[in-house]
Parts: sequence; structure tokens; C-alpha cells
Amino acid sequence: MSQATESSKSSESLTSLEAAACSILGADELLGATRLAFFTPIRPYPAFADCKAAAIIAGNGLLISLMVLLSNRMEAVIHGNDLATYAMLLLLISFWVFLLIGCGCSCRALTLPIPHMPESLAYFPEIARLDLSEYRDRTTALTHRQVVHKMLIYNHSLSKLCVRKFALVRRATSCLQAQFYLWVLTTILVSFR
Repeated sequence: MSQATESSKSSESLTSLEAAACSILGADELLGATRLAFFTPIRPYPAFADCKAAAIIAGNGLLISLMVLLSNRMEAVIHGNDLATYAMLLLLISFWVFLLIGCGCSCRALTLPIPHMPESLAYFPEIARLDLSEYRDRTTALTHRQVVHKMLIYNHSLSKLCVRKFALVRRATSCLQAQFYLWVLTTILVSFR
């Protein structure tokens, strides 16, 4: 049997399973919403944003280490009495301002809570608040339409969280890029002294 025939049979059986589920639930119009609610791939994105924020903090640590390596040479430039002194001070102040803003944005992205949402059994603090029997009773009492509605609310709140986290990560990334360019300029300035 060819692979194309096998895949068409599996898609036909999937379609017949979906049709059976719809006839049992009487919810033809909910099938698309159910797929969307339960299979929207948004759950890993907050963790991706957290990983990026942590990487930015690590990058800041590396740039600080590189600046410390140049500290003796920077001190010699600062103790001079010419235009290079003022340029070095401007570079250092700018570097530390971008560092503070970038680390602040990264830390905020790491600690950002999910936006407030109505009570939903899709959200783990709501589940943890209930004892097992109450959780089981409330879960089994839900209709298919209510389950889909609660999952859509959860997905919407998680999407808002992702947007806020990635906005902070983008800002922190811009600060890290600026710091890198400032480090390059600092290195060039101390190499000519």
C-alpha cells in the first residue's frame, strides 16, 4: 500500500472521528473553536521570552567583564586633560545608562505576571485553590461550550502576557546592542592612548 493511500485513509478516519464527535456533542460549530482553543501554540512563548531575557542579562554580564578588563586603560584616559577625557566619560555614562535600562527591562520581563482574568479552571492557581473533589465536580459540570470559552479566555490572557514580555525583551535587546557599540568605541578610544 502506498504512503499516499495510507495518509488519505488516516485523514478520512480523522474526519469520521470528528463527525462522530460533532454528532455526539451536537456541536458542529464548536469544532473549529475547540481546535483553536486547545491547539493554539502560545503556551511556550512566555518561556521563550524568559530565555531571551536571561540571555540578555548574561550578555550584559559579559560586557561588564570586558569593561573591567579595560578599566586601567580607561582610567588613564579619564585622568588626561583633553577631549578624550570627556569622550570617555560620555561613553561610560551612556554605557551604564543602557545597562540599567536593559537589565531593568529584562528583569521585568522575567517577573511579569499573567494579566488578571476571570476565574477559569484552565489556570493553575484556580485549580490549586480547590480541593480534589471540588475540582472534579466543577470540571465535570462544565459544558463543552463553557470549556471552550474558558480556554479562549486563558489563551487571550496568555497572549497579552506574551506581547508585554516580548516588548520588554525587544527594548532590552536594543539596549544591549547600544552597549556593544559603546564598548567598541571605548575600546577604540583606549587603544589610541
